Amino acid sequence: MTPMSRIFSLDLHSKLTDEMMNLMISKGLSRVPVYSGTPTNIVGLILVKKLIKFRPEDEVPIKDLTIRSIPKVPDSLPLYDLLNQFEKGHNHMAVVVKSRRITKKTVENTTTKHDIIKINILPASPIQQRHAAEKGEEAIGIITMEDVLEQLLQTAITLIFSPGRNQYTTRQMTMLMFITKLGSTFLHQ
Repeated sequence: MTPMSRIFSLDLHSKLTDEMMNLMISKGLSRVPVYSGTPTNIVGLILVKKLIKFRPEDEVPIKDLTIRSIPKVPDSLPLYDLLNQFEKGHNHMAVVVKSRRITKKTVENTTTKHDIIKINILPASPIQQRHAAEKGEEAIGIITMEDVLEQLLQTAITLIFSPGRNQYTTRQMTMLMFITKLGSTFLHQ
């Protein structure tokens, strides 16, 4: 996960200027989160490749661009569950929100002098946590499918952006190495 303090994002109410487009190109990003109000209020993302049809001199407002939805997940969601979410959807990026952890506690309610009812309140299930994450909680970071795979495989997946050549090259991991490592990870679990 990349903390919000290190995330490059765009204000929904800003404009797509030449300076902003050059900044996105120099960062080598394919997706850019969009926020409204404060940078921790992520409302969606834009795909950089879709900006090719816009002229910087037109200064198109960000809010007029196609803003794709971005899932919000609690920080307590297990990585395998998040990987499954990424595989099912069309998103490879999610906003991580601080989950409200419910601690296990006992509630006592006296109905008569002799009857005591004890209720155990357990931590919320992953489904409840996901639902809670959609209620506008504050974002603490962004996580990508690459982040999840690196953590599960305990191997760095390095993409190198070459601004001079405007292309990506992959190092340290070929597809064969990836499949081999992925297979051995699941066998040892």
